[in-house]
Amino acid sequence: MVNRPSEIIYQIYPASFMDANGDGHGDLKGITQRLDYIKSLQVDAIWISPFFKSPDGPKGDGGYAISDYRQIGQKFGTMEDFDVLIKEAQSRGIRVYTDFVMCHTSNEHEWFEKSRNREPVYEDRYVWSPGKKDTVGNLILVDGKPIPPNNWKSVFGGPAWTYDDKRQEFYLHHFNNSQPALNANQKHVQEAILGEMKIWLDKGVSGLRLDALPYANYDPQLRDNPWMWNSDAWNAQYFEHSICQPQTVDYVRRIRKLFDSYEARGLGKRTAIGEAIAGKNGGLGSMEIASTYIAPKTGLDMCYTEMQFWRYPSAREMRDKLNSSLQHFPDGSICNVLSNHDFSRASSRMLPPDAPEDLRTTILKQLMTINFSLPGSVCMYQGEELGLPDARIPEDIPYDKMQDLLDSRCRDIARCPIPWDHRLKNAGFSGSDTPYLPMPESYAARAVNIEEAERGSMLNFTRSLIAERQNSPALRIGDTKVLNINDELFAFTRSTEEQTVLIVANMGPYTIEIKPSDFLDQQTLEKLHMTEDSKMIIGPYDVSKRGLSKPKTPSLSNVTDISFSNGHLGKKLFALDFLLADVFYEQDEVNDIVTKNGWQPGDRVSISRETHQELSKRLKDAHPKTIGGATVVTMQTLKSLQPGGEVNIDFLGVTGSDPHGAMIRKKFSGLGINILVPSSTNDALVETSVSHIIKTGGREIIATYPGTETQALQKALEENPTLLESSIAKADIVYLPGSITEKFGQTLTDEILRLRWKYKKELILALPSHAKYGPHDAETFKNLIKSANVIVGNDLEFCRTYGMKDVQRPISDSQMLRVTENIQKALSEDVLFNNDMPSSPEPVALITRGHLPAILITANTIEEIPVPKIGAPIGQLGSGDVSTAAFIDATLRGLSHSQSAHYAVAIGAKKARQDAPQPSLVNASEAQTEVLNQTYFASILPAFESISPPRKISTKPLATNDLEI
Repeated sequence: MVNRPSEIIYQIYPASFMDANGDGHGDLKGITQRLDYIKSLQVDAIWISPFFKSPDGPKGDGGYAISDYRQIGQKFGTMEDFDVLIKEAQSRGIRVYTDFVMCHTSNEHEWFEKSRNREPVYEDRYVWSPGKKDTVGNLILVDGKPIPPNNWKSVFGGPAWTYDDKRQEFYLHHFNNSQPALNANQKHVQEAILGEMKIWLDKGVSGLRLDALPYANYDPQLRDNPWMWNSDAWNAQYFEHSICQPQTVDYVRRIRKLFDSYEARGLGKRTAIGEAIAGKNGGLGSMEIASTYIAPKTGLDMCYTEMQFWRYPSAREMRDKLNSSLQHFPDGSICNVLSNHDFSRASSRMLPPDAPEDLRTTILKQLMTINFSLPGSVCMYQGEELGLPDARIPEDIPYDKMQDLLDSRCRDIARCPIPWDHRLKNAGFSGSDTPYLPMPESYAARAVNIEEAERGSMLNFTRSLIAERQNSPALRIGDTKVLNINDELFAFTRSTEEQTVLIVANMGPYTIEIKPSDFLDQQTLEKLHMTEDSKMIIGPYDVSKRGLSKPKTPSLSNVTDISFSNGHLGKKLFALDFLLADVFYEQDEVNDIVTKNGWQPGDRVSISRETHQELSKRLKDAHPKTIGGATVVTMQTLKSLQPGGEVNIDFLGVTGSDPHGAMIRKKFSGLGINILVPSSTNDALVETSVSHIIKTGGREIIATYPGTETQALQKALEENPTLLESSIAKADIVYLPGSITEKFGQTLTDEILRLRWKYKKELILALPSHAKYGPHDAETFKNLIKSANVIVGNDLEFCRTYGMKDVQRPISDSQMLRVTENIQKALSEDVLFNNDMPSSPEPVALITRGHLPAILITANTIEEIPVPKIGAPIGQLGSGDVSTAAFIDATLRGLSHSQSAHYAVAIGAKKARQDAPQPSLVNASEAQTEVLNQTYFASILPAFESISPPRKISTKPLATNDLEI
């Protein structure tokens, strides 16, 4: 079992993160401004790359050539800015780690100048040599000049030695010649470096990331490195003498002692993170070296090393890496990374070059899922959560705008600014005309404001991964077992006493079906809630997880814990309905009413609300099959809950050539609701036509009659056979009004469900208010309940679903007890889990009961949700209109199902009447404002604090709220 913390660390490259003062350069104030965004990711800490004083341009190596450890670079801000950053981060529970470049300084550092002058104390602070000598100790001269003392190579190319005319000696530099190596072989030099570390630890940073740790020490005899093959490239050497020296372990012990002194004095833990990505074997094999810096009580807390890949790996390569990680870091002290400021971004570097475009996002999500499932900690580089690709040179970064000119790989491609808002200059990074680096055009579509509004975006996917890990003991600290299934699947388990999780990643281009019982023992299968016959189907480049517990509902003691600012801009909801009129009846029935009122077909008339309600009642009496336009009301309500946003909806069976379809399109276009189905070129007047359009108040009411109910839909599907599948595939949520089964039959319902399973879409089921509820209907809805993520309905509808006859309100407690038992039994079958939908949240059923507390049911809990005090008439809350729309709205906003249910009840309580042809909110925008207002929200806040323990509803009458009815 892991005995070290498992952290998620967010790396910030400050120059390109956020510019607060408008000078084009990212700064510390910019980081402070974005702390709420970082908090929303649920990371544990941030690591800030160097912001200290260093030279401009290539000599500064992007901040890694420090000329003064104690000063903040002018472009980054002031020490006061840093103090505020620390305070604000700590107030949000975010630890702050700063980079510490411990192996070299800038050649502009005061120390180096004094060393060049051979001043006492500083004379050997850097590594100096007069040059190469012969066997008797004489300096070898070529053309009268000394030559470097050995064959050591710089990472940036060429010799690792530069001759200094002032001192008349060579100095060592493992990187650029503006970065002379500190002589950490000397204890007094180590003391000086530890003293600089102490300054920042005293300021309150929670830890340091120690840069390039394997370069800290060197062979004092300056012996040549052996050549591995005939090449002068840096990685052609075996680095036996220049780096990766055993004495670095002693240096690490001194660092550990300094860090531990803070905790011993009650000042809190200080975390030491080592960067060790270079090994002896031509730079490879760093994991073995990194492991030497980790030791209980004497070593670093963690190292990040070679878990990253330069290209998309095979299953075998992944297994080898993980096995090596477990061998060298058995206590989990490795830090896994996909990218950082020195690498090409994973979204460009690690995708197979021949991967189909439609699978590229799938592959990137797979890599992220694997990374957040591995043992150890995770370090995520800024923009990785957005799926940002590499910038292109010169298309995105012209040559004259480049900052990193030291290396042929040009690291600027991974250092471009973060796009915050695509509508702003430089995508919100800076208002300057000369930003640190240009903002690539391709980044606009991946801006934070766009990805926050897209439920399936890389950002929201990453947030869900982090939340999943933070709430899973097995993924955070569990033991790991690598499974060898076949050459295409990379699989492993993570286990604690209370939880076991199975992760299976398909690293190939073909769908694979497996039986976990072929490679897991019976005990593990039981922990995963699987049987001998259970199967898993993993698509190309996909990953599947089993055994994850459901995240706990977060506390909402402060209303601001819920963000309602994003809305569902650009979200796609699939809703199937055909008869979209508010009311529809047979032609003769409509004509009879119209004639008695003295109207002529085609007239536009204005009638009072009372006359409209009377008309509705007469029509209902004449035609018991009356169905209100539930889907229309739901969509209108959904739109009203997010003013200014845009909702894209697929309505199958709506055509553009008939008057009915034209009016529906007109109605929705006025609301900002888009009908995505293209207009039909065929005349659909036979199937659906408009009898009359009745205008009441400011609302147009359509009275229509159906032809043969399914013909229009059948025609639409005949004209476009892929219409149903393509609509569900591109949707985020499938909304299924239960009355669809009655209207269109079981065949179409089964096809919707099949496609939903195929594309792993969340299903929201609204039980129908007007279904016949024969034996077949009841059985159908019971089966739908088992496989839906969300089921919304009122008490009467649920009672009918479970076959209770002669049910009327008020529903008895015994009937409600029977209903809840049946629902819990259905939900406990866990159909979602057994059908390989690992991303599906815990299924819930919400029973609305008018002014009585609503009931939220899961497989293990029953919770009452009180209806808030509204001060307006409250009727029976139906399933097909306002409360369902509010549930969908909250789900699209990213709230959990429990939170969405509370929100739906609060919004639904605003519905003014039940039986009007078009149920509506009393000022929907005002209703939302009131619900979010602390005064009104206070009545439902306690329900958010925790999920009630499992219990049965009492057979005694349930207490009602003190409501103004």
